[in-house]
Amino acid sequence: MTAIRNLAIMAGTLTLLAGCANQLPGGLSETSTPAADPSTSSPPSPDSSTAIYGIRLDVLENHTLRTIEGKTFQLPENITYVIRVHAGWLIGRSDGNTDQPVALLTPDGAAKQLQATVHQGTFEMPGIPVVSADGTRLAWYQGSTVYAGQLTAQGLSDVKSSPAPDGTYPLTWYGNRVVLGKSYGDACCGYRQADYDVWDPAAGAFVAHWTRGLSPVYGPAPASAPLFGARATDTGMAACLARLDGVKDLSTTTSTCLPGQYSGSLMWALSPDGKHLVDLVSEKLQVFDLTTVAQTNKALLDCPGHQPLAWEDNTSLLTQDSSTGAITRCTIGGTGTGPVTGKAFDQTTRLVPWFAQR
Repeated sequence: MTAIRNLAIMAGTLTLLAGCANQLPGGLSETSTPAADPSTSSPPSPDSSTAIYGIRLDVLENHTLRTIEGKTFQLPENITYVIRVHAGWLIGRSDGNTDQPVALLTPDGAAKQLQATVHQGTFEMPGIPVVSADGTRLAWYQGSTVYAGQLTAQGLSDVKSSPAPDGTYPLTWYGNRVVLGKSYGDACCGYRQADYDVWDPAAGAFVAHWTRGLSPVYGPAPASAPLFGARATDTGMAACLARLDGVKDLSTTTSTCLPGQYSGSLMWALSPDGKHLVDLVSEKLQVFDLTTVAQTNKALLDCPGHQPLAWEDNTSLLTQDSSTGAITRCTIGGTGTGPVTGKAFDQTTRLVPWFAQR
């Protein structure tokens, strides 16, 4: 992430009047058209990301947030991430090895500073807020304490905390439990190796029983789905797909060794329901059904493109060709798979990840 100015949006809260352009703290403003209901079959608003780009996710155009409902928000230049959750959007900046505050932007245009922070010391640590699969919970750390709280339109509530060993940070979620990481050794390219564990905020203080050799742990995942990670083998960077005990200690319960799978992959994406995983295996984007892969020992299908961008829903994945930039929709079952029609993305356009029930 590039270094940018302090996030002035955290200075206060301002509610916008519908249909008008108004200033929020830090230069954030909204212009909106009447919101479209994405659950109906009516045509999308002409100002929506769906109508313009042909996708079912919000889009960040340089500093403009464009939603599937047709609203647009003008964000300050110092915003480096936007994440859609059930209560609105988490916005803020990641600025290396410093604590940076997180704000919640609600659909009515209110910008509210949260007590949560983002802190990315090295690349294995998330540089964006750590959100649960349903978009209702947020985890963070400060110093030697880990935190987890409930996200509402009013901000964070029911915040739990626990002491943790120095260097412990939230990585992702499994249901209502937080997967924690703790870096321990050098790796390649700005990353470090890490041990992982799981903490249940509702059960009290974190008791460490770290698991080594996982990279990555795929998440966030709901508790209704199995939790998986890639477990390194003794052969170079080779890895097996490991089903993990997401309640106790992240120990491996079953392993499925697939040719061409490697640990430390950066090319993976888990579906919102946690049942399908896409990863770069044998130089192809392969989709695995995590509920049956231990029995089938093979991929469900291959997707076109070189990079998974984001899941639109539980069965539709957007991928990109690294040479042409073309975006393709890859669907479970194949119906609807093909090029995405609409305005092409440029270097200043990004998809907004969406964690919420849809």
